[in-house]
Amino acid sequence: MAGSNMQSFYGLGLLAPPPSSSYGWGGVSLESVVGASPCNSYVQDQSVVLTPSNGIWTKNLTIVDPTKPITVALVWTDRATQTMSPTPENDLRLTVYSDSSVSKWVGNNFSWGYSPVYHLCGCRYPCCPPPTWDHTNNVEKIVISPSDIASWIGNTITVGVSSQSITGDGIQVTGSMLQQDFAVVVLNARDVCP
Repeated sequence: MAGSNMQSFYGLGLLAPPPSSSYGWGGVSLESVVGASPCNSYVQDQSVVLTPSNGIWTKNLTIVDPTKPITVALVWTDRATQTMSPTPENDLRLTVYSDSSVSKWVGNNFSWGYSPVYHLCGCRYPCCPPPTWDHTNNVEKIVISPSDIASWIGNTITVGVSSQSITGDGIQVTGSMLQQDFAVVVLNARDVCP
């Protein structure tokens, strides 16, 4: 179906936009990721290792086109556990902050295809209900709507990955170190443009 036809189905309530329990994330466009230019995207591919004592990574990025959504995806390979627990051995969190750090978006929270914004309001506690963190999946995604970009973000965002828990070696199959690497892909935001 053409994109405009899909939008009309969403508007009529016939289909929920992705992600959906009926059809998951929808189709994946490898062309938009693999063929992405460094002038409109950012990729960090397993060059950072998180540990229990060093469990935070952040990257400041410049928004390319504020009229288009910003998409951020985090993936990591989780170590197999001895039990059949649905919780990953190593649990990471994906967060995006506005350039003023008063608004944030968290991985795998969606409302009609976009990630809802959580406002920090300059105080210790958020002004809206706290986000629900995903403790089940080793893939997390944030999609920031163009209206949120216009309302809450200046020219930059900060992408963050933090360890909720690292209880095994997520790099070496038979390793015993407590460590986890990961990959992040960001579309419509960049680091530097060569």
